[in-house]
Amino acid sequence: NEDLTKIKNRLKSEIERKKKYSRRAKIGSKYEKSMVARTALFKWLPSRKYHVYLYGIIMSRFGNNQIGNYQMSQPVAVKMGRRVDMTFDLAPKTSYVEFFVYDGSSIAHMAEVYVKEKGVGKYQKDRDQGVFFYMEPGEYTILVRYGGRELIETINVPEKNDNYMFTFNMREEG
Repeated sequence: NEDLTKIKNRLKSEIERKKKYSRRAKIGSKYEKSMVARTALFKWLPSRKYHVYLYGIIMSRFGNNQIGNYQMSQPVAVKMGRRVDMTFDLAPKTSYVEFFVYDGSSIAHMAEVYVKEKGVGKYQKDRDQGVFFYMEPGEYTILVRYGGRELIETINVPEKNDNYMFTFNMREEG
């Protein structure tokens, strides 16, 4: 009878040990769950002030590529017997704006695109990709320099946060 109890206890502990490792494998899985429109509920938190942190990666809609990350925090006061709802706004606040500079029908290699309001300029280096900035909605003054010529244009980035493309041709009309 004593041997049977030992065997039973040993089997129980072996099953518990395997459950523990299977849980770890699920947590460390390569499959991630999106928290968009989901709720995380914490019970039995002591009444006091907390800081809730949210962080993660942003994946491209067009492929399985990481295009950025985010980190946010909010203070919250938990009161005894009360439920506290928090919402994190993950909607983009900026638009991806890309500028292409041409010299006639070809890309103007090493053209400079400067956004006055941001105080930042970049050079167009690649043949397939223009110069890009993340811009909030509003009006911007763009200065383009290429081959000793300058072009100043005003653009408007709409309220809808999306991808936008602007092209400039530096070929002199003559």
